[in-house]
Amino acid sequence: IVVDKIPTKPVIAGALSICGNGQATLEAPAATGYLWSNNEVTASVQVPAGVYSVTVFDGTCSNSSEPVTVVQFQIPAAPAISVVGKEVLCVGSLVALSAPAGFNHYLWSNGVTTQTVLADEAGTFSVRVGSSSTCLSNPSA
Repeated sequence: IVVDKIPTKPVIAGALSICGNGQATLEAPAATGYLWSNNEVTASVQVPAGVYSVTVFDGTCSNSSEPVTVVQFQIPAAPAISVVGKEVLCVGSLVALSAPAGFNHYLWSNGVTTQTVLADEAGTFSVRVGSSSTCLSNPSA
């Protein structure tokens, strides 16, 4: 009689969000065999948005993971910057530059991460926006 050990309940690793039409890489822990919910049989799979689980095998015994959801974020169009106040500055004055509302993440060319940035000197500013910090628009023009 051969007694195989039941594998530990697998935990799926990998990024659970993708940008645009990208794919996520999901990985199962080490085992002798794999069966993903999309019928793939490798330790690592490339998948679009959706719900996935994996069953791992150790000899004749198996154990299944909890499902994980890969979420798809759309890449927004490059935003337009609004100038609040005068576009011409006098020494010692400030002008507010604002990106469109409705996004969870903002990244200005000077590193500021709020919707509005205050400028106290001449320069070129751009901003990237998005619903996810890993899925931002192209910089504004």
